Amino acid sequence: MALRENKTRTALNISNLVIFKILPLLLFGFLYLSVSSTVYADEKIQKTSYVKMPRPFLFNLAGPVNQRTVQIKVQLMVRSEESRALIEKHIPLIEDTITSTFSAAEVKKLNTQVGKEDLRQKTLLNIQNTLRPLAGKKIIHKILFTGFVMQ
Repeated sequence: MALRENKTRTALNISNLVIFKILPLLLFGFLYLSVSSTVYADEKIQKTSYVKMPRPFLFNLAGPVNQRTVQIKVQLMVRSEESRALIEKHIPLIEDTITSTFSAAEVKKLNTQVGKEDLRQKTLLNIQNTLRPLAGKKIIHKILFTGFVMQ
C-alpha cells in the first residue's frame, strides 16, 4: 500500500512539475520568440529605404530598322542609413555605371520582360562591383525601374 501511495505521490509531483513549472516556461519561451521575431522583422522593414536617382536615364539605342530612345527612372533599395549615405555620396559614379550598362543594351531584348529583368540584374551587378572597393560590402540590394519608356 505504501508503495502505491509513493507512486501516486510521485506521479502527482511530476504532473505538478509539468503543469506549474515546465508548461509556463514553454509558453513564455514561445511568446518571447514570437514577439522578438516580429520586432526583428519590423526593424528590418524600417531599415529598408529607397534612393531615387536624381534624374531619369535618357539614351539612344540602335534598332534593327531605326534608332530608339529609351528613358528609365531608377531607384535603389538599401538596408541601412549608412548605405544610403554612401550611395548619395557616390551618385556620379553610380550614374556613370548605370549609363554604361544601359547603353550596351539591345532594343530587341528590351522589348521583352525577360530582357528588362536581365538589364536590371546586369545593372545591379555592375553597380555592386563598382561600389564594393569603396564600401567593402554590398550596399545595394535591389534596383527598381519605376519608369520605363521606349519610343
